[in-house]
Amino acid sequence: MSDARILELDGVEVRHGSVAAVRDLDLHLLEGEIVGLIGPNGAGKSTTLHAIMGVLAPRAGEIRLKGRPLRAGRPEDVARAGIALVPEGRRIFGDLSVEENLRLGLAARRGGDGGSALDAVYELFPILAASRGRQAGALSGGQQQQLAIGRALVASPDVLLLDEPSLGLAPTVVDVVFAALAAIRERGVSVLLVEQRAQRTVAFADRTYVLGNGELRMILTPADADDTERMIAAYLS
Repeated sequence: MSDARILELDGVEVRHGSVAAVRDLDLHLLEGEIVGLIGPNGAGKSTTLHAIMGVLAPRAGEIRLKGRPLRAGRPEDVARAGIALVPEGRRIFGDLSVEENLRLGLAARRGGDGGSALDAVYELFPILAASRGRQAGALSGGQQQQLAIGRALVASPDVLLLDEPSLGLAPTVVDVVFAALAAIRERGVSVLLVEQRAQRTVAFADRTYVLGNGELRMILTPADADDTERMIAAYLS
């Protein structure tokens, strides 16, 4: 893991109308790092991801990728700059095949062989390789989540954003998803993980930011995993 900051949020404020959904947020992600982002519903987690992707414009502060500011309003430019988002709810195209869904992700690829990108996803998720001609809507929830992650990866991002990837999945399938994220990091992709499973995220990530009411409340490390619930309850009370 490098000490270089690949993604930085500096004093970011995002509003929904008159409501400040995120306030004065400082956050960074090093190259080759997995960083968690946790907190209760309405804490500003998804808003933060949408601001990074350019869907929402910060009212104040700056978001930088590799030291260069990201501009809001053109998510496709953010994707081509090297950031991919796996949204909550997967949002796959059920009427298309597995491979057709994956090929949609190639639109944001910045060069290189699209075929090799598909092969890399099939190596990471063998079930997708076995189901490449199958309609995506016929897959199980866990398989659809793997497809959503794979579709983001074929764009060859430097940073992968994930919004609640374990939502609605059985524990054994959650294990598959977290194992895949560890493998993705080994391939050199940095990961920002929004998750509902607080203790597991703290234990898994290199560093985890805890949001409450749109503000950063604390930063936890794997050493804090056993006390995660108590610490969060104390700070958010």
